[in-house]
Amino acid sequence: MLQYIRLSRAWYAEANLDTGFGANKRLDSINVGDYDPDGGALWEFAFELYDLGDYNRPRPSVQLTMWDDAFMAFEVKEVKRLFRNLGHRTARGYDASLDALEAMLEESGFEDATPEDAPAHLRPRD
Repeated sequence: MLQYIRLSRAWYAEANLDTGFGANKRLDSINVGDYDPDGGALWEFAFELYDLGDYNRPRPSVQLTMWDDAFMAFEVKEVKRLFRNLGHRTARGYDASLDALEAMLEESGFEDATPEDAPAHLRPRD
């Protein structure tokens, strides 16, 4: 299934985002993949948002992270559509924020699979 996961909305976000001060901290990410409902992925890549600025001037920037086993994703029509649209919009001065990328993923046929609620066995007991 072609899906994406937005880290900042996931139940495990706090443990996986850099919340300290300074440059090069990961602020958020969107993992994109062809995920198997029973676990695992055929391929996966991520758009990661980093702060490349300093204490006085934050400079958010999106980085594409991809391992070689995900190169096959470029043969998938929805991925081709996503990068074609991203390329056209970026060439026109489009800001590639993660909110905008998330909207483009949905426009390209990807489903939001962000796990916002922790599994029952990991939730605090009252």
